[in-house]
Amino acid sequence: MLMSNNLDKMWVLKDIQFNGIVNFSRNGRLLLISGHHNSHVVNLDYESDFKMVKSISKFDQKQAIEISPDGNVLAMGCLAETDAEARKYGVFWVGIVDAVNGSEVRRLTQDKGLTHKIYGILTIAFSESGLFLAAGGYHAAVFEVLTGRCLMAHKVGHDSVYSRVCFADSDRILIEADNGSSRDELFISLYSGASYDTLICTRSCKLFASHPRRNGVALADGGVIKLLNPFNGVERQLWESGYSVDEIAFSPNGEMLAFVIRGSTIKILDSATGKLRQSLTCNCVGNRIKLHFSPDSKKVLFASNVGLILFNLADERSMEIDRASDSACFSPDGKVIVNLTGTELTSWCTGPMI
Repeated sequence: MLMSNNLDKMWVLKDIQFNGIVNFSRNGRLLLISGHHNSHVVNLDYESDFKMVKSISKFDQKQAIEISPDGNVLAMGCLAETDAEARKYGVFWVGIVDAVNGSEVRRLTQDKGLTHKIYGILTIAFSESGLFLAAGGYHAAVFEVLTGRCLMAHKVGHDSVYSRVCFADSDRILIEADNGSSRDELFISLYSGASYDTLICTRSCKLFASHPRRNGVALADGGVIKLLNPFNGVERQLWESGYSVDEIAFSPNGEMLAFVIRGSTIKILDSATGKLRQSLTCNCVGNRIKLHFSPDSKKVLFASNVGLILFNLADERSMEIDRASDSACFSPDGKVIVNLTGTELTSWCTGPMI
């Protein structure tokens, strides 16, 4: 049953050149917007339940930005504009910036001496402990954050870029994903070892999601969903249907795996057995779909170009929050939903929800 939006709107930021992905820091005090040409950091008044924006910082020409798990520093992708700069700092580098005052703490660099340009860093990820950082563009590299030492660097072997890097099983597994020559296919590689230089396996898929409790990586290819063991590369099939999967996501507690088919139907599986637990239907068919579980794993947010819909899993009621979404997320405590649409960033207090 679709209900009207009765959530309290807290603040709206308009006419700002937002264009990217929104995400909260783990402590909830910062909201990050990673854009194609610039990034923003919104400093929120945490003591007033996020009801006030304290300041907005803009970082030009920073295509990727991430915050450390402790919330103390920001990592930003920077690129060498000239051959001289590339020789001095490397083909690309990651700037580590104090999250409070914006001052640069250190630069993480690799491949010094190379003279060809790398067109930006597209993805950055901290490990769970915050000790390691991975960055990807035309190259991928892993750094020790405290020392700045580059542990390893890879370059894609074909005309492609690394579209995503992330860690799994705490700090033990590195996942690199690149699109190869097709935008509809991902090649993911899993590495382990002290320097992340031991290749475990490489797989092709359309989508993937890493289990939050270290129990595997879900791969979606067409209508087939498999669970990949990140330590030995063994796969087992969880689900198969006649429709291609549009999006896939694990719940924070690791018990559920949700995916979207036909642009509007959400299937929720038991992540261990693959048994179907629920099937939810949206009243619209969208694309650019993303799924987001609430931190307590009790609700699901369906974000697409034609609607932002919140589902309560207990009674399967739903609520249309907004008419469209470029990117959306929950705050770490689940009290706030933030939605980015065009140049407008809006937040709602979830309250008693639905």
